[in-house]
Amino acid sequence: MTKPLEKSRIKTKQSAFWHGVWHITWPPIMVLLLHVGLAAIIGHRVEFDPLFHLLGGMAGALTLGRTADAFSQFHALFSVRNRSLTTIGGMIAAIFVWELGEFLSDRFFGTHTQSGFQDTGLDVLLGLLGTVGIVVIANLLTTREARKNVA
Repeated sequence: MTKPLEKSRIKTKQSAFWHGVWHITWPPIMVLLLHVGLAAIIGHRVEFDPLFHLLGGMAGALTLGRTADAFSQFHALFSVRNRSLTTIGGMIAAIFVWELGEFLSDRFFGTHTQSGFQDTGLDVLLGLLGTVGIVVIANLLTTREARKNVA
C-alpha cells in the first residue's frame, strides 16, 4: 500500500508535469481556439487567414523554444545560433506538414482551404515571418540576460 507521503510526492510530480506541458503548449492551443471561436461566431473568413498563419508561426516557434528549455540538460550543448536554426528548421517542417494537410483536405474531403499556389506561398511566408520574429526576439532577450549576468 502506498504511504500518504509517497502519494503526495506522486501527485506533486504529476501536477508539475501537467503544468510544464501547459507552459509549453498553450501558444498553439490559444491560436487554434481563437481561430475556431471566431469561425463559430462570424464564420470562416479568408481575410483572417494571413493573421492566423503569422500567429501560428509565432506560437510554433515559442513552443519549440520552450520545449528546448524543458530539456535544458540537452540544449546546453547548443549555442543560441544552433537552437535558433533548429527552431526555424522545425517550423519549416511543421509549416510544410500543415500546408500538405490543407492540400490533402481540399483534394480528398472537398474543403477549400487553399485557393492556389499564391495563397499557399503567402501562408508559408507568413508562418516563417512569425517564426523568425519570435526567434529574433528570443535571441535579443537571451543576449540581454547574458549581459546582465556578466555585469
